Amino acid sequence: MVAGSVVLTSLMFAVGCSRQPHPTLHELEKIPAASVVYPGGVASGQGGSDSNRKFGANAAIFQRTGVTNDAPGQLLVYFQTHLIAEGWIRNDALANTREDFGQTWGWTMGERRFTLGIVTAYYQRLRAQTTPIFAGYRTMYEVVIT
Repeated sequence: MVAGSVVLTSLMFAVGCSRQPHPTLHELEKIPAASVVYPGGVASGQGGSDSNRKFGANAAIFQRTGVTNDAPGQLLVYFQTHLIAEGWIRNDALANTREDFGQTWGWTMGERRFTLGIVTAYYQRLRAQTTPIFAGYRTMYEVVIT
């Protein structure tokens, strides 16, 4: 009877784990690249969306938004240096292309993708209307890890 319970419990655990797609947001937050923050910038938001099965198997997305008075090229050099040191490989073909990004750069490590996107001036002004911390800075950027 105990052996049957152990098998049933193990099966239930395995089925339960397979319901949430991986990576989860918590798993992405543990990746060292998720803690890389541009010095002198202001991290103005962090979050993302956890994995779910609402429309199939959707993995999590980690996002961090920041602002700085430095040029986009300076951000690229900083993130490139840290990501390459961690073993990420530059691959701009995989960069996240969104309407609000004027420039994007991408890196991969195994199945993970890291995108650094520079928000266009237009979208930065729109965001500043609802989030005043975005106003007055030269560059707004977003880090996206999937």
